[in-house]
Amino acid sequence: MTAGATVQVMVRLSSTTKASAAAAKEKGKATGLEEALLKQTAELLKTRNPEEAEIRSVAETASRYEKIVLGTCNAHLHRGQLALAEALAATGKELTVVALQNPYDIPLLPDCTCKIAAYDDTPVSFKALEEVFRGGAMTGVLPVKL
Repeated sequence: MTAGATVQVMVRLSSTTKASAAAAKEKGKATGLEEALLKQTAELLKTRNPEEAEIRSVAETASRYEKIVLGTCNAHLHRGQLALAEALAATGKELTVVALQNPYDIPLLPDCTCKIAAYDDTPVSFKALEEVFRGGAMTGVLPVKL
């Protein structure tokens, strides 16, 4: 692990996203985020609604990294994701949380460096997120009040 390494913890990826990332990797065209998604996601999180033991394990692993990106999927319904976000925030590492489905997770999350409402977990969304993580501009207006 290098200085400045970031770990991605995604709660759920669609089969389309995984298939797209795997195909891109096979062709030698996978982006850094796609590579990380394929490698890190399966190793870190197994369920949509993690329980205490899994949360501890993920937080322990993530604490070895300088930055953490957590992708949530309806955490307002699956409260284990909110507990995971709290545990990751407690590591003291820079934490970015991406709401991959609807934005209702955002106001329930702990203080983070950045909260992003992506509304989607398709390859197009992940490519846009990668651009943002590489310093690209983030624009848009939430269509709902949080």
